Amino acid sequence: MQTISEWNIYWITRLDYIQGFFVGLSIAASLAAVIMLVIGMFNMGLNEENSERGFRLFKKLTPAAILCILAACLVPDTKEYAAIKIIPAVASSKDVQGLGKELVDLGKEWLTELKPTKGKQQ
Repeated sequence: MQTISEWNIYWITRLDYIQGFFVGLSIAASLAAVIMLVIGMFNMGLNEENSERGFRLFKKLTPAAILCILAACLVPDTKEYAAIKIIPAVASSKDVQGLGKELVDLGKEWLTELKPTKGKQQ
């Protein structure tokens, strides 16, 4: 049976912040890449050195922005990861599996007791 340690629980609670960090980083990298592209295009006829520098920075920032966007999309949030870790542990627990039969039997008994009999009104 898989156990969930305190360390795992700590990182599960931090996943929202990690995901938010990647979202912020992807926005910043995307904006910086667009700004460098605009600078490169604006300086194309005016200053070739600044234009080249802007295009070089754009070429470096674009893959960084794409990687940050992928990380932001692929890192699960706290609720998703809790479900990923906890549902299999609970489903494979012998206590929970044994509880299912007992609950069904209890439900059948309760329904039998509530079932109205013919000719007797409550």
